Amino acid sequence: MQETKQGKLPVKNYVGYAMGDMAGVITFGTIGSFLQMFYTDILHISLGSITILMMVARIWDAVNDPMCGALIDSRKPTKYG
Repeated sequence: MQETKQGKLPVKNYVGYAMGDMAGVITFGTIGSFLQMFYTDILHISLGSITILMMVARIWDAVNDPMCGALIDSRKPTKYG
């Protein structure tokens, strides 16, 4: 990536990054919307239970992800990477 004299990236780099990330955001949003309908209509789970399930999953991510990252960062790299 090219940097300007002030050290900031040009706008086209920001736009290009946003366009690449947009596909993932649209996919995640669509699946998340239909997942809630699937839970309530097909599996007959109450909305309160779905809320608790999603909240527990996010809390688990908030605790577990930094621990796994620290574990990986503490390992010595091998010749394979």
